Amino acid sequence: KALFGGGPEGGLDYETLDKEAAEIPPGSDGLVALETFQGSRTPKTDALARGAVVGLTLSHTRAHLWRAKMEAVCFGTRACIEALAKSGHG
Repeated sequence: KALFGGGPEGGLDYETLDKEAAEIPPGSDGLVALETFQGSRTPKTDALARGAVVGLTLSHTRAHLWRAKMEAVCFGTRACIEALAKSGHG
């Protein structure tokens, strides 16, 4: 799926973003994302929770942003899995 300008001239796809992000070290050079842009459902339920991007500087690129978002989703998923395991469901 094309992102960001998917008109006749093409656009940016997930494969390109993933390849660029793979070149960024873990921790995204200090850029941190909180992935609760639509609230939080699990393991902490809070419909008013909001996402954030913290530590953004002029030296960060779209690859840093993409990696930080992927890391945030992975940590959120890990929190869900750990909560399930702790409650005896895993």
